[in-house]
Amino acid sequence: MAVLLIVLKTLVHMVEGTLIKKYNSKHSEGGFIFTAIVSLFSMIFFIVTDRNGLAFPPEIWIYGILAGICYFSASIFTYIALGSGSFALTMLMLSYSLIFTIVYGIAFLKESASVFTYIGILMMLVSIYFVKADGHQKGVKKNITPLWVVAMIISLCGNGFLGILSRMQQIRFNDEYTNEFMIICLAISSVVLFVFGLYKDWGKIIYILRYGGVY
Repeated sequence: MAVLLIVLKTLVHMVEGTLIKKYNSKHSEGGFIFTAIVSLFSMIFFIVTDRNGLAFPPEIWIYGILAGICYFSASIFTYIALGSGSFALTMLMLSYSLIFTIVYGIAFLKESASVFTYIGILMMLVSIYFVKADGHQKGVKKNITPLWVVAMIISLCGNGFLGILSRMQQIRFNDEYTNEFMIICLAISSVVLFVFGLYKDWGKIIYILRYGGVY
């Protein structure tokens, strides 16, 4: 089941990246509001799927707020990275955020790691070479610009620390407030991104909601 969930998560993440890239290529504005809409729909999902009655103890707010900062940072800089660099390389690099949770599990949770764990990490790193080599063989120019590098570092750290915070709160609360944790995280992300979006693209709000809402 765990393997199936990881595969499904990867596939859904690829579809998400494709939609962001498609929107960015057709409508190269409104990134803050676009990602705010994504966060809003995600938040609604966790509200609707709750079955135990929502409760928000004070401590869950600490985890949720920190996760919200990581989430909106990762979301907006993923959008920037997809707009300024190679789609394949960006999506590949984003998958490396798993390394954060692997290292956290081994170093702090004392989880066991076999030789296959380290082989897997090594293969993830080597895959960068193959993506770059494939691009050169096909004559595809893959510029790694300073903007792309900065966006990728922030996005990677945001996604990585979000995974760690999610694991920390699951352990702390024994999986009792997972929906509440994500609702707080996504609500903060939506509000912050909408505020920045309104400041940056106030005159284009209708246009962005019309086309960005679809994606």
